[in-house]
Amino acid sequence: MRQKIASVLIAFWKQNSIFNKLFVPLAWIFQLLTLLRKKIYYLKGQAKFSIPIIIVGNISLGGTGKTPLVGWLANELVKYGFQPGIVTHGYGSKLGKKNVVIVTPNSEASAVGDEALVLARTYQGPIVAGRKRVDAIRLLQETYPNVDIVICDDGLQHYQLARDIEIAVVDGNSRFGNGFCLPAGPLRESVKRLKEVDFIVVNGQAMTDEWPMTSTLGNKVSPVSTHQRSCVLDDFIGKTVHAVAGIGNPKRFFKMLQNQGIHVIEHAFSDHYQFKQSDLQFKDGLPILMTEKDAVKCRQFELENAWAVLLDLSLPTEFMEKLLRRIQSGQKVIRHLSLPNLQATTHL
Repeated sequence: MRQKIASVLIAFWKQNSIFNKLFVPLAWIFQLLTLLRKKIYYLKGQAKFSIPIIIVGNISLGGTGKTPLVGWLANELVKYGFQPGIVTHGYGSKLGKKNVVIVTPNSEASAVGDEALVLARTYQGPIVAGRKRVDAIRLLQETYPNVDIVICDDGLQHYQLARDIEIAVVDGNSRFGNGFCLPAGPLRESVKRLKEVDFIVVNGQAMTDEWPMTSTLGNKVSPVSTHQRSCVLDDFIGKTVHAVAGIGNPKRFFKMLQNQGIHVIEHAFSDHYQFKQSDLQFKDGLPILMTEKDAVKCRQFELENAWAVLLDLSLPTEFMEKLLRRIQSGQKVIRHLSLPNLQATTHL
């Protein structure tokens, strides 16, 4: 049911029909309330920290690739001598509004969220999940005093938190839908908001003043259950598989598999879907390929023929160069940044 509702909304938000325009007055009210909330936090005073805060977020609903970028960015900063910490919302978890928890690779997705668990398997450094980013950063600093920079997964609209750098991630295919704010369109804020951010990263084809982020399927696949045999993605070329995706944009995952020469039976679920074993019990015995975000929620199932497909992420070398210079130009003193390293080649 949730998937059907999501599909209807996505289709609705792509249109610029008379029916959409009936909701425009509500979209204006939504936009006004967002601006008022933003102004209130500016006047009231935002929570500030002694170390740089990088926000990776978006202005639209749906998956854009924020979480993979956060993990990639943390690993890249380590190469330049930083000790990053990550804070994440914990979507899809049982976390209450006041709870903040430390995330480890052995955490349960129900306790910390699927995206938090994927990050813990991508980045070996400290990660904290919590609804309130400010409380999450405080716990991060108390528990890991050596952390000298924080990356916030999502939170572009979390104006309680002061930030030093904003990175907005855009889906290169859907872009901004019909361009309207909620409920007439998919936007949380007006497209004008992008003029305020430091970097616009596009998952796909980028335009002028945007940075292209390329997501490709690596040849490495990870067994969902520990007792499964090891294999690589190339082993599935020319074969038919069940492709499972409970992410913001399942079609992207299916298309990537098809581009590898794999025949796909599509199974799209809503974002952060909580899988049951019955959802994955197909009677034809064909292998199952799923995203890593989905696989972390299926570890306890007895799946003998299921693998998580891992992503390879890349951005232009110049992106890291400019980001590091932007960090250095901030008011906070960065001890570890070494200018000669700015010319280093950046790889995933």
